[in-house]
Amino acid sequence: MNSQSPPEPTPAPDAPKRNNWLRRRLDGLIGTAAAIAKNPRSIATLAHESALTIWGSRGGGFYGLGCLIAFVVLEIRMFTTDAVTSDSVIGFLGMELLTLIFRFAFQSILNSLIALLWPAFVLQLLGGWGIVLLAGGWWGYGRWIAPYFQRRGLAPPPKVG
Repeated sequence: MNSQSPPEPTPAPDAPKRNNWLRRRLDGLIGTAAAIAKNPRSIATLAHESALTIWGSRGGGFYGLGCLIAFVVLEIRMFTTDAVTSDSVIGFLGMELLTLIFRFAFQSILNSLIALLWPAFVLQLLGGWGIVLLAGGWWGYGRWIAPYFQRRGLAPPPKVG
């Protein structure tokens, strides 16, 4: 009898990516902070590239733009809440510097997940008018906003694969 053992399962090609997402996220944050410290004028370019990445990772269309806007709003709320609850400017800056990597990284990840639900927030806030706003936004995006972004070179890179 010639028994063959079943072939070894091969890991998915993206397995290393899935296993190290937190490490990559933290490394990216540290690298961005170092780039900004080295060249503060790079903030606008880095923000533009990050916005395009967030938008493109969510499909690059109306939904992706909604995710981007929701993410920015959540990040601004987090930052302003920290600023308002601080005792002083020095305390605020010290708190932000000390907690940047851990709290900000995890809060940003949480904000990214919450931003995925932006249509639900619109519906919760506006009720029936939210449906009208979402439908009008979707139509207006395809009619005016997407062509405007494309003319200005702001369209996200096409998704590959």
